[in-house]
Amino acid sequence: MEKEEKKKLPMISVQTLPNGYSLAFDEMSAKGGFMYFSPEKLLEGFMVHIGLEMTDQLNTETIQDFLVTAINWRDNKACVKEIERLTAALKTVSGRRAVLARQMIAERNRYNDLLDELKSLRKTLKSHPDGSLVKSVDKVIKGYKTMPVLTLKSLGVSEDEIAENDEEEKEEDND
Repeated sequence: MEKEEKKKLPMISVQTLPNGYSLAFDEMSAKGGFMYFSPEKLLEGFMVHIGLEMTDQLNTETIQDFLVTAINWRDNKACVKEIERLTAALKTVSGRRAVLARQMIAERNRYNDLLDELKSLRKTLKSHPDGSLVKSVDKVIKGYKTMPVLTLKSLGVSEDEIAENDEEEKEEDND
């Protein structure tokens, strides 16, 4: 068996000075160390510089922000998990919206085609000697009006959303 190589320990030095404490360590950016004027501030500096490997000089507010973040990392982790869940839910809803948009466009087109056919039929029946058929068709047409043609753009759906949804549906069908 090979003997494990000893890991070189980084140099970390804390000195008590007449007016506070000095923290020095390998690869720090400040010459002569970082100065702290209370044991609490020294601990904060140690946590940020050594624990979080922040080698640059930081102001008190930045140190506090890093410490609050480190203390709340579990909450942040839960928030990230919730963001991921909501992102997946949003993707699902967007896919469903894209499907509904396509269906709505198809139905609108069928509706407009039906109305066009009724108008054409009316013209044909108008030449018929019995005008009652025209009145019947007029009565049906009167209840309908031509509606604007729908497009994906008018519904706020992009071609990419449709393509993504189609790919997801194919993957689900293959599973």
